[in-house]
Amino acid sequence: MSQRGTSQGVRVRRGWRGLMPSIITAALALATLVTGLYGWTSAGKGWLDALYLTLLAFTGDSVYVGVSLTGPEYDALGTELVWTRFLGLLTTVSAVLAALSALLATSLACRQASKRRGHAVLIGASSFGLESVRRRWTGRSITVLGPSARAISHRRGQLHLDVDADDTPLVSRLMGRPDLVVFGSDDTVSNVVRARALMPALKNADTLLRVEDIALVRDLAHLSPDLGAVQPVSSAETVAEAVVYSLAASEMARLRGQPGVHALLVGGGTTNLAIAEQLAVTCYHSPGDSGQKLRLTILDRDKAATDARVDGLSPGLRSVANVNVESMEALNCLSDLCLKTLEEIDRTQPVTAIFIATGDDARNAAIGMRLRQVQLNRLIIKAPILVRNHMRTGYASPPLDDISGGIHDFGGDTSGPGDPALSDFEDKLAEEIHQKWCGIARKEWEQKKRVDAPVPWSGLTAHQKRSARLAARATPHMLRAAGLVPDPGSVTANMALAGGATPYLQAQMERLKKIEHNRWMAEKRLDGWTKADDGESRDDERRRHTSLLEWEDLSDGDRDKDIDNINIMIGHCRDRKLARSQTARWRRRLRVGVMGPLATGEDSLPAIEDTFRRHIQDWKFDTPLEACNLEVLTPDAPGFDRIAPLAILRVWRQITGRPGHIILMRAASQSLLDERAARALLERRMAATGETEVKAEAGLITLFRAQSRSLASVTSGGPSSHRATSVDMRLSGQSDADLRSGGAKEYSANDDRVALLIDELSDLLVWGRSETSGMHARQIAEQRGDRASLPVDVPDTGTGAAAG
Repeated sequence: MSQRGTSQGVRVRRGWRGLMPSIITAALALATLVTGLYGWTSAGKGWLDALYLTLLAFTGDSVYVGVSLTGPEYDALGTELVWTRFLGLLTTVSAVLAALSALLATSLACRQASKRRGHAVLIGASSFGLESVRRRWTGRSITVLGPSARAISHRRGQLHLDVDADDTPLVSRLMGRPDLVVFGSDDTVSNVVRARALMPALKNADTLLRVEDIALVRDLAHLSPDLGAVQPVSSAETVAEAVVYSLAASEMARLRGQPGVHALLVGGGTTNLAIAEQLAVTCYHSPGDSGQKLRLTILDRDKAATDARVDGLSPGLRSVANVNVESMEALNCLSDLCLKTLEEIDRTQPVTAIFIATGDDARNAAIGMRLRQVQLNRLIIKAPILVRNHMRTGYASPPLDDISGGIHDFGGDTSGPGDPALSDFEDKLAEEIHQKWCGIARKEWEQKKRVDAPVPWSGLTAHQKRSARLAARATPHMLRAAGLVPDPGSVTANMALAGGATPYLQAQMERLKKIEHNRWMAEKRLDGWTKADDGESRDDERRRHTSLLEWEDLSDGDRDKDIDNINIMIGHCRDRKLARSQTARWRRRLRVGVMGPLATGEDSLPAIEDTFRRHIQDWKFDTPLEACNLEVLTPDAPGFDRIAPLAILRVWRQITGRPGHIILMRAASQSLLDERAARALLERRMAATGETEVKAEAGLITLFRAQSRSLASVTSGGPSSHRATSVDMRLSGQSDADLRSGGAKEYSANDDRVALLIDELSDLLVWGRSETSGMHARQIAEQRGDRASLPVDVPDTGTGAAAG
């Protein structure tokens, strides 16, 4: 697929378009041979004579010229030889042109590159570097300069030149006049050296520089004033942003009833430190705003070296998170000593998510499999295991179908359809935020409350722009904190709000402004800023700030800045323009909890559907129905807990046309839930039917499994089907055998905990009311008071009729 010439240290790599002259020549030559051989053999020539006469067509021999084809000797000939004459001539001409093209390819490509205008240039080719260009440069031409250019994919509009990227005069000539330049080599030092050497030639081009050092990503001007305007990009930071966005760790912790987010990081390298920082600026609020600080536990072989690395690369991390480094060879996690360490980590605070990024894909996979064995054998560290894998497509992990276990990979070198593509959104929102701040700062300057006049966006250094970009980048996390979610399967829904969700979002201002201030403080502390002492003024050189205070202690002027940021974010998301074909939006999360009697079968579906439909039609929620996305929380016990979600999801689809999301919060394994339910119904069933105990229990369990299959069927129909997520709500280290041996009391304790959590999380409780309604449903319905509760009258004949 490549064609190269050599001239003055330059080699050109071209795709299929560059091979077209050779392909055309080969096709013409083959056609000439076919027609010539057929024509001459039909005229009675032997195969050798026919081949010889056919080859003469390429030379324009007189046998094909003029009257020689019209004499008596050739009266029997068809039109094949006429075609052979012209095809042979075209083949010769094509071959000459192909040879010239090959000889002149390098010179022409160099001339083409040097004359380009308004394009993008990648210097130091790598997959991530090319991906960085493409994400910012859709549908426009790209020039790739670097000795590894042949190792990356070729697309239309790309010109690949294998050159010595350190040859400054040559690279400067070949760049042309680009609008965007990306230094994208895997080697940070090479990128820095090349950028400094080429800065005079970059002129007004936007410049990005790949830096795989999270300390340098914050401000390249520390290396050289020449790099002050250069925007740093990092594979580690990009991967961290994507995987933390897709994980929604705060919401995961809340669904599992955890007091806060606890991330277990295996490996203290750049990727895990970037993930730690990203968690720090997105988990600045804890579930229920309880004030629980983010907890980070890092496992590495050398505790002292990892502690020093954390303090050296991210000195502010410990001020925004509880960081604990444990010395452990993770490959030996099945040993008694390591298991005791993991048990203690989980006992201190339940783990929310596990990230494995040691720098080696094979090692990452091996550690992931061993930790999965720990989960299955010891029933501890119940959390999704996310394993770094450079070979996958996409930075983020796939949607999790179990938030309490399993292995999922993340962190490829190229973006995928599941990654948030927010570069354009962030740039526009960041500039708008800065413009608003400039208006405030200008008034302060005119009133002599500030020493310096504000600088417009175009005059800011990359480091100064970074703060506004980080505020914009937090938008999806702020929306989630406010209770909004994108439509299922839409990743970021282009950051567009459903119209009816705006009033609800504005009503959350009291919470959001405090969350925004906490996010800003986390950002500043990660950047090395500390609080200025009383009486001190802000000192940018020493990174001491007067506003690093709790929200309640801020001045009105500082509070206004946070409020302005939130209002700008809401307005920007509300005004986002979408293509007509794209209808995905961010909507208010509507959580419906279900609880009810075990003796409920599918014959109760019509009653549940009718009751829920009437409730929806008489809608009195704080947000319009079209601006809501549905989540159904269920303990997944047999009977009502499995039947009701089917009815609710069916009605939701009929009315809104959108899928819903069901969350199965199990107090025990599904088999134990079925077993306990069967035992609870046995006495009544046996009295009513006269069946033996064994037959009755077997029949009930068969029925309960059919209910599970019905529920699973509505979530397995493809991208447009309802989504399902399961959660193991058993305590760490607790097995089904423990619940059996502990008797009804221990099992009920788990059941109570799940029921109370569903009650706490639900906007609406749908509960089954019958003569045998469960204690949980009745008690919780009574305790909800003014909170929405929807009773459904269901018969107690479902299990008996179905089992019969």
